[in-house]
Amino acid sequence: MQILTLTQSDIDSLPQIQPSDWTDIRIPISSYLEFDYVFPFKVTIENILVGTGTAILHEKTGWLATIVTHSEYRNQGIGKCITEHLLAFLQSHNCDYIYLIATALGEPVYKKVGFITESRYDSYKDINLKNLVISYNVTPYQSEYKQEIFDLDKMISGEDRSQHLEIFLLNSFVYLQNKKIQGVYFSSFGDGLIVADTPEAGLELMKKRFQKFNMASFPQDNKTAHDFMKFHNYSPINTHARMHFKKPMPWKPEGLYNRVGGNIG
Repeated sequence: MQILTLTQSDIDSLPQIQPSDWTDIRIPISSYLEFDYVFPFKVTIENILVGTGTAILHEKTGWLATIVTHSEYRNQGIGKCITEHLLAFLQSHNCDYIYLIATALGEPVYKKVGFITESRYDSYKDINLKNLVISYNVTPYQSEYKQEIFDLDKMISGEDRSQHLEIFLLNSFVYLQNKKIQGVYFSSFGDGLIVADTPEAGLELMKKRFQKFNMASFPQDNKTAHDFMKFHNYSPINTHARMHFKKPMPWKPEGLYNRVGGNIG
């Protein structure tokens, strides 16, 4: 078994390890190759691609992402091996906090190497809320909002994701109240990230997001968002564990109204 850096030439081989219930993993992994703070790896056995995993660096925070094992090679320790490799890589970059989002299949594997479940994201599908009335406080991004948006995201997420967020600012929307940014929705970032520090901002940006998306995922700790979905007669269909290694970072799950995706929460 070898663990090597994944390159562009490996992209066409990814469908052979594609989980049947995941969206096309070539899309996120291809995008990973474009950034100098994202590090995808592959696992091979006798030159056969049998797994992959990615490390993402946000200053002093690290994420393990898109960990996949070929279905015909499971229960051979490949998932554990790639997880330990990514952990060691992030630790070598002096990460204070290391995180991942786990599927039900992956959660037991990550517990074996020391990850602890700290929260869960509930997911909703087949949502049809495109015609909700949206507040006039929801407005397109303008450049003077940039630092305030970065500060808000750091307050909610607990980490500095500014390098990751910046390229998605132009397509974002903010909730502006008394000339203060109370929430932001990144319409082109993953599954449509929403962070907000007031319930009003979070709910109005959820309405805006549902003009584009028919699914949602946010922490169980966000009672406001769950009550909104319950009011509209939607119930969660599955859940994913948010897990940390050794120690948790301070964050505000009640301010996350939609996650980025399964890669960075």
